[in-house]
Amino acid sequence: MEDSAIFRARLDLTPYALIAQAATAVRVPSVPDIRLARGNGLANSVGMNRLTRERGSSLVEALVAALIVSTGVVTMAQLLSIATVTNLAARRSTVAAIVAEQKLEELRTLPFEYLQTSPSSTLEQNTDGYVDYVGIYTRRWSIEPVSSIPGSSLVIQVLVTTENEASRGTRTAARIRGHARVVAIRTRRAK
Repeated sequence: MEDSAIFRARLDLTPYALIAQAATAVRVPSVPDIRLARGNGLANSVGMNRLTRERGSSLVEALVAALIVSTGVVTMAQLLSIATVTNLAARRSTVAAIVAEQKLEELRTLPFEYLQTSPSSTLEQNTDGYVDYVGIYTRRWSIEPVSSIPGSSLVIQVLVTTENEASRGTRTAARIRGHARVVAIRTRRAK
């Protein structure tokens, strides 16, 4: 009996109960229903009306946006700094290579008899007659005979460094940034 009383209470179909059930029922309209009821735009659907009425942003959103923008600006500033330093080093290396090539061409155009064998340490330290200065660059060169054929071939080396690097003394050329080193072999012409 108790089950039938609960069953009857659920099936109470009085007009007031039907109105209450209809008011609490949630109906999701379909796309054609929305078009017919409110025009052709989907922006007027029930869920979208609530979203379009919300305006502004929260403090958290503003802080996140500021964090993203500031991270981007700091990163771009670091990249600009790195690019500037790299560009300066590339410019110094290019000018050093040009200065070294000029000296090498000058030594190659001299008659073979004027080329004197240099002391062994002319590339590591300034040696009179084997060093000159071009702007901020120190240019050193060495002339050594090829050991397999003495008197007929010479190895000419030119090393260009900046004044700061040249004043440090006996650092090896391989570790110096912004330097240039060119090497050529000059052979005596047969008569």
